[in-house]
Amino acid sequence: MFNTLIRRRTRIKEFSFEGLQNRTRVDLAALRPYQDFIKELKERVI
Repeated sequence: MFNTLIRRRTRIKEFSFEGLQNRTRVDLAALRPYQDFIKELKERVI
């Protein structure tokens, strides 16, 4: 199990249509849990 919790967000669904835009505060907030998960995964693998 991982410590990072990723909650459902409607903004993530919109990324598939618009592409990733990490320019706005809302987008950054939606992306943060995924970035945290990748960091945690790397720490466990490496």
